[in-house]
Amino acid sequence: MEALKAAGTLVGNNILDSKVAALQVSSDGSLRTDEEGPFIAVYTDVSKSGELNGRSLRTNGYLDLVFNFGITAAMTQTNDKGESVVVGLEVPATSPNFEFFLDALTRQIKFTLLDPLNPWSELLKGFAPDFKACEEMRHGNARDGVRLVSGQLRLTVELVADPVPGAVLPETGIWSRFLAKLAKFTCLGWASKGTPAACTLWPDGP
Repeated sequence: MEALKAAGTLVGNNILDSKVAALQVSSDGSLRTDEEGPFIAVYTDVSKSGELNGRSLRTNGYLDLVFNFGITAAMTQTNDKGESVVVGLEVPATSPNFEFFLDALTRQIKFTLLDPLNPWSELLKGFAPDFKACEEMRHGNARDGVRLVSGQLRLTVELVADPVPGAVLPETGIWSRFLAKLAKFTCLGWASKGTPAACTLWPDGP
């Protein structure tokens, strides 16, 4: 999320944390959304570890990192000429241009995750040093006269193992770097305390 916000994508700061219901399936099978502007919803899905033994439960294996994104015909803006244009692209609000919006947004997400100048992207690379699979899907429908187009980018990443409980974290390791960065934020009602090496993952509880 923070990497995408820092990158300045076409959806601006409308990056949603674990909001799986940003896109909802109606009883007739069509998709709908209650979002008021173009969005990206980020969440994790299936994880899998194989060939484990009694001492390898810290292994995290593979995880699906999912990005759902969408835009509707109602999510347009009026330019200086009084024309209805796609947000961020300044092109007419037509079906082909909505598809182009999804193409551009997909590209922005991928480039953000690989950006060596984005500190949050670099943290992600530390936790997920390898991409194993990439799947892209599209969907479009019209509901109540409003066209919705949406996309999904699903990345299967290989994760590093959890740290050994009670062990001092290396100052230059990914966990220390992550906790040092996290110390500047308050999330879920807790914040890390002290120096990174002295931090615990859940100092105040989730």
